[in-house]
Order: sequence, then structure tokens, then C-alpha cells
Amino acid sequence: MKNTISFLSVLIVGIAIGIISWSYISRPVMVNVDKPLSLKPSQAIIPTVIISPPPIVPTTGSIIEYANPSVVIDAIETAVPNKKWLDLLPFMMSDVSLIKYATSCCGTISKNQAINELSYLNDAVSPWDFSDKNPIALKLESDDPEHFKDMWIGTSADYHAVGFKWNDKFYIEKISLVGDYRTIIGN
Repeated sequence: MKNTISFLSVLIVGIAIGIISWSYISRPVMVNVDKPLSLKPSQAIIPTVIISPPPIVPTTGSIIEYANPSVVIDAIETAVPNKKWLDLLPFMMSDVSLIKYATSCCGTISKNQAINELSYLNDAVSPWDFSDKNPIALKLESDDPEHFKDMWIGTSADYHAVGFKWNDKFYIEKISLVGDYRTIIGN
């Protein structure tokens, strides 16, 4: 019994010291900014020089060229399910042809406008299927080649579809958005 009481006393004292220490460490520090800083000669401030690597210069003008479409495909397959449309901005031409089914939108628009229009897919439910053997994507391509031929097509669990087409430099130049792909391919 005596050992238990002494153990509990040590524990309570330890906790109290911990609480007091934490409150002292985490208290705000007050600095008087109205009074100029006066340093002794031995306390001189020596600035730190930060050396950063030189910026990466694109190979042609201000556009980075991609070696193959896998970078664009990865960006699309990551951005669409996560609804991170801005992540697609570096992969787009400055002007993009965009069609949004069942609307009068859009034609050729700036890539910033295209990013805004991609929010049409914000209500889409995952998972998205971007596989090249996706039967719905193959049906969209065969039933509506004008808007889906040679595109990277993804379909959502709740019937949304999006297609991306890139040019020979692997920049997205065309986007097709569908709120319900059954309007094209049937049930």
C-alpha cells in the first residue's frame, strides 16, 4: 500500500511538472516591434545566402515537350477521379476544343475556360474506368466517332464520360464531356 501511494505521488508530481513545462514552452513570446533592435558589435547579424538551382529552361520557347503520352495519361487518370482540374493545365494547348453534350457549350475556348468547364464532372461518382478495353469507351468511339475517335476516354460509375485527345506533341487539344453516356450508346 505504501509503495502504491509513493508511486502515485511521483506520478502526480511528474504530470504536474510536465504540464507546467508544456505551458511555459508553448506560451507566446512578446516582441516589442516599436523599439529598434540594438546589437553589440559581437552580436552582428550575418545574412544567410540561399543558393537555389537554376530554373529548368524548356526546350522550345515556353512549352515543355513530353516524350510520350504516358505523362499525359497519368495526369488525366489522376486529376479526373480526384477532381483536380488545375493539374491538367500544364498538359493543355492554349486553346482547346471542348464539347459538352446536351448543352450549347463550348467550341474552341482557352485552356483556363476548359478547366472551368471540367467542373461539369464534379458530381461524377468514382470509380472511373480509363482502361483501353473499357467496353463503354469503345462503344462511344464507334457510335460517335466525331467526338470520341482517337480519344483517351474515361467513364464513371454513374454514367459520366470524358474524352481527351492530344496532338502530336502530347498536349490536350480536345475534350468531350457527357453527363450521361447512355444518351449516346443507349442503355
